[in-house]
Amino acid sequence: MWPMSKQLIDKILSPRPKWRWGEFCLGVLKHGLVWSPQRRLQAPSVEWIEPAKPACEGLLRLSRCLVGLLVLVGCQPSLKPVASQANFQAEESGSSTEPTFADQIADVQAGKTTTLHITQSPITAAQIAELARLSQLQTLMLDAGGVADDTLYWLNALHQLEHLRIRQATLTDAGVEQLDPATISQLKILNLPQATLTARGLRHMSQFPGLIQLRLGATAMDDTAAQELAKFPNLKSLHLIGPKFSDEALTSLAQTPKLASLYIDDCRLSDAAWKRLFDAKPNLHVHIDQQHHDRDPNQAHDAAE
Repeated sequence: MWPMSKQLIDKILSPRPKWRWGEFCLGVLKHGLVWSPQRRLQAPSVEWIEPAKPACEGLLRLSRCLVGLLVLVGCQPSLKPVASQANFQAEESGSSTEPTFADQIADVQAGKTTTLHITQSPITAAQIAELARLSQLQTLMLDAGGVADDTLYWLNALHQLEHLRIRQATLTDAGVEQLDPATISQLKILNLPQATLTARGLRHMSQFPGLIQLRLGATAMDDTAAQELAKFPNLKSLHLIGPKFSDEALTSLAQTPKLASLYIDDCRLSDAAWKRLFDAKPNLHVHIDQQHHDRDPNQAHDAAE
């Protein structure tokens, strides 16, 4: 607060009930009171000043309100236009308007892309049959379901297929046995998170020589299934969701020749079993329920990134 003379303060604080707050404001405008470090609050005459206490308190309340309003307005982030807000919400929710199935088919046939990705509507049996025309397709991602075991044989016409992902479909051993390793020999990545495969289905899949990455629903997999997984000659990355393994399964997985990364969700195994696995594969990258294993040698490197 800038200093004021004692004489002026005494006059301000003296009770003069006959003067009104409005006169005080008009007086400020009329006489041009000035606040500054060099000049004390002065006026040619202070006889018009109304009782100081209510006047000063009212002015103080008003100034606080104005400062608060300015701070609020100044700090408020600018709002996006309506269209931009809608786009932002769509991005946040992961939803967007994807090209129609027919448009995606046309783009692959025209050589504009080698990927087909369905996310919003279940694919139909007729549409799966239509995929057989896309011999140049390399990546097929069907994320909205609709795929059944007896429709997978249509995919054998996709001779260039390298990456296959099918979500929201409870595929079984009978389904994967429809896939021919002789005609889909380029397959490298297979992701079937809702599948219910057993050792039987894995035995068939081990015949795909190029498979390097598997992510599978494993609620029907037991230790026998782990023995089959160990036979995949080029498998580098394995993610199993809910397998019914005992400790012996890790002993089998340790024999997978090129395994470098292992993710296991919803399966309790002993520390002793994990120790045996790390003894056999000391550089193995391991996640349990999406968290690094304590002995994972990649843990410090990933944290630094």
